[in-house]
Amino acid sequence: MNRLTLFTLALGLLPLSANAEDGYVRPTAALVVIVVLSVALIASIAASIIALVKYRQVSEEGEPSVALEEAGIQKKRLIKGGITTVVVFLLLVFSWQWKVFRTNIGEPQGAPTSVSLEGGVANILDRHIPTSGAQSVPRNTSIYLWFSFPMDRTSLINDHGTPSMADDTIQEDHIRIWRGDTQSTPNDLVGGVRGRSDAQNQVFALDPTTMLGSALRGQMYTIELRDLRSADGKSAFGVNGFYRWSFTLSRTSDTSGPKVLHVFPDTTVQPASINTGIQIEWNEAVDPLSFSSGLGVVSADKQIPGVWTVAEGERLSEFFSSNICGLNSCRKEVTCFPPSTTVTVIVNAVDASAYPRQGVRDLQGNLIRPTQTALASIRTGVAVVESTPAITAVEPRPNASGVAPGVAVRAQFSNVIRSSTVNRRSVRLEGDGRWRSQLTTDFTKNVSTITIDHEELLPEAVINSIISADIEDMNQNCFAQCKGP
Repeated sequence: MNRLTLFTLALGLLPLSANAEDGYVRPTAALVVIVVLSVALIASIAASIIALVKYRQVSEEGEPSVALEEAGIQKKRLIKGGITTVVVFLLLVFSWQWKVFRTNIGEPQGAPTSVSLEGGVANILDRHIPTSGAQSVPRNTSIYLWFSFPMDRTSLINDHGTPSMADDTIQEDHIRIWRGDTQSTPNDLVGGVRGRSDAQNQVFALDPTTMLGSALRGQMYTIELRDLRSADGKSAFGVNGFYRWSFTLSRTSDTSGPKVLHVFPDTTVQPASINTGIQIEWNEAVDPLSFSSGLGVVSADKQIPGVWTVAEGERLSEFFSSNICGLNSCRKEVTCFPPSTTVTVIVNAVDASAYPRQGVRDLQGNLIRPTQTALASIRTGVAVVESTPAITAVEPRPNASGVAPGVAVRAQFSNVIRSSTVNRRSVRLEGDGRWRSQLTTDFTKNVSTITIDHEELLPEAVINSIISADIEDMNQNCFAQCKGP
């Protein structure tokens, strides 16, 4: 390669090194590199073509001795030009990959939402709140991360060498939060963020100790996750990979606590089956880590052992007893409440100032309202009900053609569906693009609908929606796949 080519490459790579900061390359610098290398590639190809033309001319028209010498010169130039073209092309490809994977890795295309996307939003990360590109987020909203598998807690949370979780903070080398869409100055970094997780280390909450944003104007924030590990030691985002997204806070905070809208089952008319679970719909998204300390379930003043779960969307919470009483049609264990009794959901007394947070709260940390002891009560019967849920209606209709590319897919069920069984493994859309599934329930008719939203599909695409037998109703009965329209 001649001196001009080396100078051109050096000029192209200079912004890359000048703007590199802890492995982070600004998009502008990456684009400068790509543009300069593209120019160098075009110049190299042009020089190779000129050398090839001259080589042919002197080979065919010149004096034998002169032609031989000149042909040798042009041949060397042609070989050098070819090598230069290959090298510049490889550098261009590398720079393009560098731009994509160092400035945009995991950056959601089509904005991940608070419900699952096929494949997750970044490999092992299922979803997060606030969502990518979210606007007008209350200033006191905590940050929540859902992972597909248990994580190595120490890669996210610093316990400062103490058994107490009261002083747990985020690992600031692995989780960075800053004001704006690029990290312009150290003053933009947010420090002193507390961290907590569920027992399985799959759900994490990041709680800033000071309110973010401004009361004068909306403010954008960016979060970057890097060097996270799963519980078995695997890198979450690959070697040197990271995941980054941004959202915008509003000028105000949310100070109202969550309220109960509906409780299932409604036993005012007749008692429920003993294999039912309890489902509560809230008026807003609730903190998924707040239920183990916030609510209790009792019968005859005795605590009923069981597990609370919060479904995707964070507005439906469910409790199922851990007392095993049989198997369902899918040969899975079924749990039951005591027969012929009243089961009551109670609000536990909590220390409102404790950390980790206690009591049922919304995503902004506001406690349940109004304050009350008994949240809901149900009466149980004596029987186990085996009412297999079936699909009663679908949109679009099966084998439909000419469907609009952006139309949502819907399946209505005969029963109230157990929301914790609706996930990206039990509901799938086979086709191009990202998709998400969400459950809604009509409590006046006691029927549920699964809606699959997706990116706009290509024309003439053939799409298959798959709902597996992992879907269960609130009596823990498996979905009958072969029944329905």
